Amino acid sequence: MVANKKSFFDVVARPTTVQSQSGYVNQVESDIWELRGRQIDYGLLADAVTEGFLKEIKHQFATVMQTHKHADSSFQAFFIALKDCIHFSFRGTGVKVNALSSAMISEWRDEASGRGYPYTLKSLIIAVRAREPKAFPNVTNKVMRTLKRPQKEVQHILSLDPKKGPWLEREVLDQDRAIEQAYTSGAWHVEKYVLVQLFRFYGVRPEQVANMKIADVRCRHTGHAKAEIRWPFAKNDLTAAQALWWPLGGALLPALEAYFDLRLDGIPRSEQERLPLFTPEGLPGVWRGSKKPKPNREPGYEGHPMSARGEHALQTP
Repeated sequence: MVANKKSFFDVVARPTTVQSQSGYVNQVESDIWELRGRQIDYGLLADAVTEGFLKEIKHQFATVMQTHKHADSSFQAFFIALKDCIHFSFRGTGVKVNALSSAMISEWRDEASGRGYPYTLKSLIIAVRAREPKAFPNVTNKVMRTLKRPQKEVQHILSLDPKKGPWLEREVLDQDRAIEQAYTSGAWHVEKYVLVQLFRFYGVRPEQVANMKIADVRCRHTGHAKAEIRWPFAKNDLTAAQALWWPLGGALLPALEAYFDLRLDGIPRSEQERLPLFTPEGLPGVWRGSKKPKPNREPGYEGHPMSARGEHALQTP
């Protein structure tokens, strides 16, 4: 048998499609892999790697992805770190990369564009070797041990520092009064008031608010006697049905009900639960963006706003 020649069984065993943890299915040989949140574009490596190594990279990513042990965001991070290392080597030598090597990684390690990239690349290599122990034969364990997790910078803040310290009770009360005044005077639309108070009261991420549906709020408008609210998960792929319900009350409850009066006007009760709580355009008279907002295209969240819209809404007068 010719050395390094793949056997028939090796070739057949390689998958032609791969499904991510979030359910996205892609052709392994495709240059674009659609994943949750962001795609992977292997075309960004085409000028810096050999054709054979590019195919091997796709195979290695597919090998790890089919275990469903890593979130889509992990593969996006793997790719960014790998691309940074490959491009660093290519810029320095002008020669297309045909494999990762200890020398290549050692030269790049301290020059990486991101502090966490070397450790992320190490995580990729470990994940691939868990399935294919002989992968990356030119990368030694000695070099792997040098790819360490970056230390978090600890910043000690004086509790009463006027800029970096926590909000004082008086300052929070001043905010409360200013926000209530803006809402009751009509300077703030009810949608903006609800958005601001959701962030302030519950400390959720913009992505979670953007992904909320009408079904994630329980109140008299939705046919429930008990007022509650829940948040779609942002850091894992658990379903909203697995989220905890939190009490909903205070000034936010009547504001949400007033928002529902406008949001659900003319929509049959049977069609309401699956609708986005907020929309890219916002309610009439609210959206003041200079560009037309782009809706989310993620499966299951079509018609929802992108998380950036919620942040923009808080900045508009």
